[in-house]
Amino acid sequence: MKLTSVFVLSTCALACAPIPHAVDRVESKLKANTVDKSKLDLLTDYDREIWAGPDEWSASQWKWKQALQWDRHCDYVAEVEVVDITNTLQVVTVQCVPGAYQPMYYVYAFDKTSKNHRQLQIAKADSKKTQEVWGHIEVDSTAAELSVLSLSRGIGDCGTFSLFKIDNPDAAQAFELIERRQRSCSALPNKPIEELPQEWFDHKRWPLAPL
Repeated sequence: MKLTSVFVLSTCALACAPIPHAVDRVESKLKANTVDKSKLDLLTDYDREIWAGPDEWSASQWKWKQALQWDRHCDYVAEVEVVDITNTLQVVTVQCVPGAYQPMYYVYAFDKTSKNHRQLQIAKADSKKTQEVWGHIEVDSTAAELSVLSLSRGIGDCGTFSLFKIDNPDAAQAFELIERRQRSCSALPNKPIEELPQEWFDHKRWPLAPL
């Protein structure tokens, strides 16, 4: 995450799934022993040589798991990033899996006072909504906006860009879609990537799409 007014959540390879320091590992295991897991949808059957998973979570990860109650599908990595929007409003992103060229997240608006939260639901190609947010996320704390760039292929020339206004989780729309841009994937000409039109790779120049 860049320490500027715009916070960037970057892709992480499988090998860098967070594994705490040995001291933190002991702390996390002690914390895990005190957590009431009876109401948690917790991942227990997974390849521990690949994924850190709940066995390696920090105390902070356990805290957010209890607060947000995300399902087991996001337990493989569960790397949590928190951005303050106001004194009470936070955006919490939980990276579930890294993905091949873009990660998958669960995204929440969280009220520090009431502890209420609302999860971002994003539209898929078939217009149905899903809690799985695939793409590169940026949170602009000054403008109270969150953007998601979901690529349709690895070179980054096509996909969907979505921009949301962030509000309190008790509001009618905690994440209001205010802009969407899309570019369809087409057959690539037999040219080096650097000779392709640059506007293909600039999502801010992609055609506007209906909200």
